[in-house]
Amino acid sequence: MACGSALTELVKGKNVDEARQLGREELVRKVGGLPQVSNHASHLAIDTLAALLQKL
Repeated sequence: MACGSALTELVKGKNVDEARQLGREELVRKVGGLPQVSNHASHLAIDTLAALLQKL
């Protein structure tokens, strides 16, 4: 949930091209790091954003 919320904050105010440039590393920094067992959450959030942006 933290990754989804942080991604929302990162995307806010960006245009589509800027949102496409967001990377997993930036997301992980935004949440203050993730334990190894929770790394998949950042991948899921970025993959979901990429899938959404493909439709635009």
